[in-house]
Amino acid sequence: MASRKLEKTEWKDYFDSISKKQKSALINLEVIGPDIGDQLEIRWQPLRGLTLDTREDSLAILTEDLDHSISHPKAIFVEEQAGV
Repeated sequence: MASRKLEKTEWKDYFDSISKKQKSALINLEVIGPDIGDQLEIRWQPLRGLTLDTREDSLAILTEDLDHSISHPKAIFVEEQAGV
């Protein structure tokens, strides 16, 4: 798997594309913060969708068991499998 940082100009198109093409794909979500370190939030959960709200500056990650919202994201990194 290759990991890369998404440029902010890519976010909307990337998440719209993933929501359409990869719905029900199994995802992991890792949260990183200075006060909590690296935390695995979810492991292998089916993706229901990704919603970027540019007006509110927030990203919602929707899975079968968890809806996770990120307010004012500063950086987004993704791991992608080749050919997927």
